[in-house]
Amino acid sequence: MKKARSIALFMVVLAVVLHYTFENDGIDFIIGFLAGGGVALLITGTFARKKRA
Repeated sequence: MKKARSIALFMVVLAVVLHYTFENDGIDFIIGFLAGGGVALLITGTFARKKRA
């Protein structure tokens, strides 16, 4: 779980840095994907859903 949360934090930080570095370059979709995925991963803390038996 620590690994997933550290990757998620990296994704969010990378999205913020890219947002301020590349303004109006058409990279908004990638920034949104990184930020959204990072926040979702920070909240859940897992990469995949656990399968129910």
